[in-house]
Amino acid sequence: QNPYLFSIIYVWSKFVPDVQISIWGFPVQSMYLPWVLMGFHLFTGGNPFNDLIGVATGHTYVYLKTILPDSHGYDVLKTPGFMETLVGKLNNMGQDPRRGPGARARMHNLNNNNGQADPQPNDQQ
Repeated sequence: QNPYLFSIIYVWSKFVPDVQISIWGFPVQSMYLPWVLMGFHLFTGGNPFNDLIGVATGHTYVYLKTILPDSHGYDVLKTPGFMETLVGKLNNMGQDPRRGPGARARMHNLNNNNGQADPQPNDQQ
């Protein structure tokens, strides 16, 4: 088992503790998922060392991201401002210009068909 994947499972189980899932037909609440997976790993003859490294890494992340800022007001893992700006710009670049404020007016001006995507042909006889 990869410790990185186990840390992701641990963090997910901490942030979403009330989801009911099923592993091989056994119902498990998500808050117990890392421990159940570790138990299955032990049952099948695996070494729990990598799983424990994943749990320790995931718990360190949860502590630094949620518990420490709430208890001491010190955010070690705060996203830098330039990265938030960059991601915001990248998200806006991928937006469809036909969506959003004034989209109907732009479609009318571009297509000259009152905003309809497929204008109806004129009946000529």
